[in-house]
Amino acid sequence: MTSPYKPKVALCFLTYDRIVQESIWNSWLAGQGDYYSVYIHSKEPLQINMPDVKFQVIPRVPTGWGTLGLVKAELKLFEAALEDHTNAKMVLVSGDCVPIKPAWHVYNDLMSTSKSMIEFAHHSQVFPRYDSLREHFDPANIVKHSQWVALSRRHASYLVMKTDTISELFADAKIPDECVFGTMLMDAGESGRLIVGPGTMYVDWERGDPYRFTVIRPAEFARMIESPEFFARKFSVLAHISDGSTRQSLFDALRSVEVIP
Repeated sequence: MTSPYKPKVALCFLTYDRIVQESIWNSWLAGQGDYYSVYIHSKEPLQINMPDVKFQVIPRVPTGWGTLGLVKAELKLFEAALEDHTNAKMVLVSGDCVPIKPAWHVYNDLMSTSKSMIEFAHHSQVFPRYDSLREHFDPANIVKHSQWVALSRRHASYLVMKTDTISELFADAKIPDECVFGTMLMDAGESGRLIVGPGTMYVDWERGDPYRFTVIRPAEFARMIESPEFFARKFSVLAHISDGSTRQSLFDALRSVEVIP
């Protein structure tokens, strides 16, 4: 018996006040309403111009870097996405990221498995940062991971249901957005339903915390496109490709490699 609906990917944007490269996203998502839904949390009043994309802006949650407020905003994004029964995967993305794979590629990869994708850091990075969690969890289940996760409906539902528990147990955790979801799911015995690497987001941690791309060398752009990740960050509004003598907009560069139509 065929399914009565097509499962969707819910893109859950965390933004400051805009989607920085909105023309890229508008083109990438145009005509994708049967495959993607879009939810946005904005720290400040949202400025947006994506005429070809239907999206839902959720009520603002007070947020700050390294605070539990960021996790609460993420959970509210998941909660909004779960209201649509067709949303099968909930993917966190930032307002300063761009897609580096075509929409069909991202959709097919995410839908090829029922598992969630969470990029775990090496265990040497867990302690002493998360020592405060030892009183609540088996240390073997405490993990550090990328904030940018792709969760199954099962896992997003579980985490939303545990919102109050998360607020209590992670109240003193440092940079909780890099430990809450993975630790909660590991503690729930869900390790077998997780893909723990690579993740969904290409980030340059070597040159920054993370590095913000403005001038991108052609070889660097090629590395992004060839990487296994679906998205990349952080990009400034002026981001472009240049070898020093020629210049190409990020939009045109992504179109030239067929990431956007």
